[in-house]
Order: sequence, then C-alpha cells, then structure tokens
Amino acid sequence: MTGSEKILFRGGSIFLLVAISCQMALAEESTPPEPSGILDSLDDDIEWIQAEAVIFSASKKEEKLFTTSAAAYVVTSEDIRRSGVTSIPDALRMVPGVNVAQIDASKWAVSIRGFNDRFANKLLVLIDGRSIYTPAFSGVYWEIHDVILEDVDRIEVIRGPGATLWGANAVNGVINIITRKTGTTQGVFVEAGGGNQQQGFGSFRYGGKLGDNATYRLYGKYVDRDSNHDDSVVDTEDDWRLAMGGFRMDWDITSEDRLMLQAGMNTVTAGTSQNQVNLAVNSFASSLTKPLEITTNDDFEFDTFHTLARWEHQIAENESFSLQLFYDRYVRHDALQQFQETIDTIDLEFQHNFPLLDVHEITWGAGYRTVFSDVDNSAFLNTTDPERNVDLVNAFVQDRFTLIPDRLFLTAGSKFEYNDFTGFEMQPGIRLAWTPGPKHTAWASVTRAVRTPSLLDDGLTVVSSLDRFQVMAPVPDPSAPQNTVLGTVQGINTTILLGNDDFESEELVAYEVGYRHQFNEALTVDVAAFYNDYSDLRTADIIQGAPTLTGVAGINPVVYDAMAQTTILFNNDMTGETYGAEVAANWQVTDIWRLAATYSYVEIQLHNRAQSPNGIIETDEGRTPENQASLRSHLDLPWNLEFDTGLYYADTIIGGAAGRLEPGPGVPAYLRLDARIGWRPRENLEFSVVAQNLGDNQHREFSSTPDNVNSSEVKRSVYAVVQCRF
Repeated sequence: MTGSEKILFRGGSIFLLVAISCQMALAEESTPPEPSGILDSLDDDIEWIQAEAVIFSASKKEEKLFTTSAAAYVVTSEDIRRSGVTSIPDALRMVPGVNVAQIDASKWAVSIRGFNDRFANKLLVLIDGRSIYTPAFSGVYWEIHDVILEDVDRIEVIRGPGATLWGANAVNGVINIITRKTGTTQGVFVEAGGGNQQQGFGSFRYGGKLGDNATYRLYGKYVDRDSNHDDSVVDTEDDWRLAMGGFRMDWDITSEDRLMLQAGMNTVTAGTSQNQVNLAVNSFASSLTKPLEITTNDDFEFDTFHTLARWEHQIAENESFSLQLFYDRYVRHDALQQFQETIDTIDLEFQHNFPLLDVHEITWGAGYRTVFSDVDNSAFLNTTDPERNVDLVNAFVQDRFTLIPDRLFLTAGSKFEYNDFTGFEMQPGIRLAWTPGPKHTAWASVTRAVRTPSLLDDGLTVVSSLDRFQVMAPVPDPSAPQNTVLGTVQGINTTILLGNDDFESEELVAYEVGYRHQFNEALTVDVAAFYNDYSDLRTADIIQGAPTLTGVAGINPVVYDAMAQTTILFNNDMTGETYGAEVAANWQVTDIWRLAATYSYVEIQLHNRAQSPNGIIETDEGRTPENQASLRSHLDLPWNLEFDTGLYYADTIIGGAAGRLEPGPGVPAYLRLDARIGWRPRENLEFSVVAQNLGDNQHREFSSTPDNVNSSEVKRSVYAVVQCRF
C-alpha cells in the first residue's frame, strides 16, 4: 500500500467510523425530513445579510453593523459552515481587505491593508476578547491558535485602526473571533474527516447544565495535515499536528450578573523547511561562492495554556460594566535554531458603559498587562536580557454623541497607554456616521494608532545567514617591501539582525470614508476607502563591517582567512503612505441561491529617510498583492443537498522578506477555486465533501519569511467530513 493509499485509508476509516456511530445514535429519531430546497432549520438562526449582522468590536458594545462608523465585516457561522474551511486563516479569505497567504502546510501570513508577513505586526487578533498577539515578535502564531469552527458564533473584522478602544498594535485592523455561549451548544457534537492533505481531523464537544442557571461545554480537537509541495526538494516536511482541549462555562448568577469562565491548552508540532546556518564549517576547500546556509527540516514545538474569566453586571437598561482577567502562556521550542522561549501574559481589563443627558453614550475603561519573557539563548538567537518583565498600563474613553436623532452621530475618544519601551502613548480618534434613511449609512473617520516595539525590536539578536566570500584586495603583508600585496581574502560573512533599545513606536494617522446601501431585502453593498500616513516605520539598516584577518593560509598567491560581519540594525528611518478601497456585496438571488463578492485594492509607497540609505524597504512594499477578489456561491438543492463554491484571486507578490539582504523570489498571481457538496439526511447528521485549489495541482502564495522559513506550494486538497449532533 502506497503512502497516499495509507492516508486515504486512514482518513476514510475515521470518516466511516464516526458516520456509523452517528447513525446508530440517531437510529431512534424520526424519519428524514421531506426533500426541500432550503435547510429551514439553519436559515431561521442565520442573519446572513451584512446589514442585519451585529458587531461588538467596533465600539466595544453590540451595535448594528450597517450603521457602524468603521470599515467592518462579519463572517457568520453559516459562512464558515458553507465554505467547508478547516482553519481560521482560510475563513478570513472571505473578508475584503484581509491579506491571507499560506506559507507552508502549518503557517500563514495574515494582515489587513498591507505589510503582510508571518509576523504581521500591525494587526490585533483576539479570541473571545483575549489577545493572541505575541509580544516577542509582534504578530500571531496562527499554527498554535485554533478553535472548533462549529463553536464560532462569528468573526468580526475591523479594517483600519482600532487603537482608540483596543490600544497599541491595533494599527491596520482588529480580528475578533467570538465563540458561542454554552447555552447554544448543548448535547454532543462529533466531527471527523480526512483526505489527501487533511490526513485526519476530528473534534468532540459535550454541552451540559449545572443547575438551572449555568451551562458548560467540554471540547477537544485533533488535526493532522500532510506536507505541502516544493519542486526544489523531495519533501518539505512541513506537516502540522495539533491537539487541543478545554472547557467553557456561562453562569447567569442573577438577572443582572453573568459570569463566563474558560480554559484551554494546545500541543502543536509544526514541521519546517528552513535555511539553517552551518556554524560547524571551518574549511574553505570547497567552492568559495557556495553559501554556508543549508536547507534542513525539523519541527517547531509549542505548548500553550490559557484561562479567562469575565464578569458582566447590568446596572440599568443602558448601563453596564464588565471585568475581565486572563492568563496566557506559550512555550516555543525551535530545534533548528536551538532556541526556546516562554511567554507568560496576565491581563486585567475593566469597562463601563452608560448614557448621559439622553444624547451621549459613554464607554470608558482601564487595564493592566504584564508580560514575563524567559529565553534560552543559543548561537542563533539570543537576547541581552533573557528574563524580562514588561508592563503596560492603559485607560480609554469614548463618547458617541447624537447630533441629530436617528440621523447624525459623532464618536470621539482616545486610548492612553504607558509601556516600558517608549513610555506614554496617546491614540485619539474621531468618527462621524450619517444615516439619511434606514437603507443608507455614510461615515468618515480620522484616527491615530501606534505599533509599540516588540522584544525582537528592542534587544533580540538573530544570526540570519552565514556566507562564504572571496575577494581580491590589497592586504597587509609584513614581509612585503611595500607592506601590502594584491592577494585573495576568503572567509565567512555573518549576517546578524540586531535589536535596538532606542527603537520607537511606529505611528499611523488614518483617514477613512465609507458608504453602505441596502437596495432591497436581498442586496447590500458596502464600500470603504482609506489613506494611511505612516511615520517612524521599522527599517533594517545595513552596517557592513570590514573583514578581520585571522592568518595567512598560503604564500603564492597570498591567501588570507578572514571573518566579516554584516549587522542589520532595526531603526525607525522610514515613512510611507498606503491608500486603497474595498467593496463587499451580498445578494440573495433567489430563495435557494446566494452570492457574496468582495474586491480590495491597496497601493503601498514607502520612503527611506536620507540618513538611512541602506534601509531595506522594497520588501515591505512587495509582500502584499495590490488586487484581491472573491466570489462565493451558496446553492440549496432538493433532497437537502447543498452546493457551495468559492473563487479567490490574489495579484502578483513581488517578493522579499524583511531582514534579508536580497529580495526573495516573487509569487505569481493565482486563482483558487474551492467547492463543497453537503447532504443532511437527518436534521442532526451532515455529510460533506470539500475540494480546495481545483484550478491547479499546486501554487505558491508567499515568499520566504524573515526567520528563513521556506515557503512551499499549496497542493490541491480533497477531504470528506461527517458531523453529528445529538
């Protein structure tokens, strides 16, 4: 039996086992429903049109998406189910303005409105209000943060700064993944599937009650994904294995008080193909032009744990407060870089909402966060302060002022923060929303946001590459009459990324306008445009050191061994502008057919300051496609069948990775076609077959990353899924 046959056999066995178990569990239920064109049991619970969606993340309280004064989009649980995706990054492809690129089988680059990278540092991501933004590298390890997609209520995406409420690092946007309350996830849910790439995956959830006022759920999930493809190597070995489990409880203590508790832990092994520096090589007998970097494969290993508690108290009809506390830990072990980091985060946040004089809606709050970092230094990555504690204190206030009842609203506020890197930061914003009628909303905003330094920016040293060099040059020779001769200098050049304790916050002033129109009950269009003005952006300034001679290796011709070092120092010597527009449309064509389309355009122009002629800037401009588009179709067929397709287009990526001396290879434009066929023979039993990347056998979506992780080609994927609820 071949490897592929074993994979299909294993995935198929899991699929059939769960399907048979579900059928036995449901055997005593009523007969299957009569054939129909619409799954009414689901449609009653889904408000698919964006105009009817509710959003929390735009103002830290629930409001209608249609009238919010921000570029916002909601991915509903129905969107996720009908798409057939198995990861949060793939679900985010539906959102206009969000840049999603799969780097290899386990890693993604996700950003909003440009600056895409594995560690996109201008995007704040939360799960149920808990930040998963890593303070070490400024970004998100998407491979270690996962949820059971069945339990996701919605994914809220704010395009543009959210710093007025959410604080530093919510520069280009906010993604808030909100899971369902436990009262809506009672009973048993089982999911299993497998295929050629998704070798095997499954999840289990049990929901129950604790007395009359408290509900809970226990859950677990497992993912086993095969490696991607790369023509240059036999096996990229970038497979991904994840096991996770946890619980959540929602308790209505009284009619005014609610308590939510949750905790979870993940264990992740993410295979990696990486350009590894070979420090052991000290002989120059081989080709002098061959880099000492070698491609090696090994695993990143992660262990994570988090717990969160939130108490909400309703003071009056329109007045409430909440108190939230979470603890988060992740331990990352990198065998290739011989590096381990442990990050512990404790975060406390208070928020109070209340009306004032019938025309003001005040939201204010305060918070404290402390981060403990413990790094085991190695020859490749080390920090001047292996054990470090970083504190953040913040407060915010925002007022939504009614200028004309039901027509014109002004929202103004600011976040005030003090951090250990740059001290005091203020991030004000002002927004205006005009609703001339129930089917029209126009809005505009001006906001300021900052991206505060990470531990990498401030003091981490990374050995990025190690290359041989050979040059002909005048070199000193005490035995020569002129004391110099024309000889050969050969040796090793080490490239080092060096943090800078004088690194300042990156700053943004953003100007946005938008318009939403509901043509009728079936068609809604949302348009947004933006102009972003950046200053003090991060640069990688190149400092080329002269070779240090270490000894004579030959006499005729004269050959010297030497060591040289190129230092790439992080600095704030770049400014820039980005501008663009995004469009989203939802159309219920008929009772059984729905279309959703998006388009986004972004132009990035970055400029080095005169005193930093060697800063690497082209790579930041080239890692984001200028044009992106998507078209999704959801068709309900007779006999409780569903047929769903998704077409996703991404423009050319020029290439490059920040921190590299040479730009990486570009990535051609690609068109991705996904399809899903679903069948519900019973109300609580669902089968589906999903095919991804039908347009080609494989395609690349991103270039290599700053930490030398090699990208691989995303292969065509086909998998079957069975879901059972009882």
